[in-house]
Amino acid sequence: MAFDPISGRLWEEENGDDSFTELNLVEPGFNSGWVQIQGPPERIAKYKAIKTSTAVDPVTGSVYFGLQQARWPPPTNIADSPEQALSRLFILPGARYSAPEFSWKFEVAPGAIGFVDDNGLGAQFGVDLFVGAARTFLAGGNLFHFNLTGNRRTIGVDDPRLEDRVADNNHKFDITESETLLIGINFGIVTDLETSPNGNLVVVSLDQGAIHEISRR
Repeated sequence: MAFDPISGRLWEEENGDDSFTELNLVEPGFNSGWVQIQGPPERIAKYKAIKTSTAVDPVTGSVYFGLQQARWPPPTNIADSPEQALSRLFILPGARYSAPEFSWKFEVAPGAIGFVDDNGLGAQFGVDLFVGAARTFLAGGNLFHFNLTGNRRTIGVDDPRLEDRVADNNHKFDITESETLLIGINFGIVTDLETSPNGNLVVVSLDQGAIHEISRR
């Protein structure tokens, strides 16, 4: 989780295990839909198809399927339509479902998220959102960069493939449609992202036992 230093709003990421990792804007009454919905509601058929299918991890070679097999068996319990899924959500008084602002079709395993709250990296990065990695299978521990729109409520994109705010990658830990988001590699498992007093971006790497500082050239 991370607070936007300009708007004060809270953002969070949710690992999807196999599919539809999310970036969410968290507002009062926020309900992100787990376990009935992961990713955009209109993609629920694909979400269910992935969760009810076995696959071979292209990196590790292991056979995997959704966590629902262990936590909520069987994954065929996932709804068949957005309307059905929404009707099944446990909603407390004042709560409401909120769709993700961005998601990946297959898992990329994000870790820490954080904002640069100074212009230390230059005006082109403004007060932007950065997302680290919870696994090292993508680019050795990727670092993604996101622009927010003027109202600071949605993700801004330049790549036409991302206009639907979904990166349709091909399998777990695949970067397809996220190429323009990638701003750093080989950071390992990122557990924290902070702004240093000089405005630089600080990246804490758990598996490397290191703190990296990113500065403008």
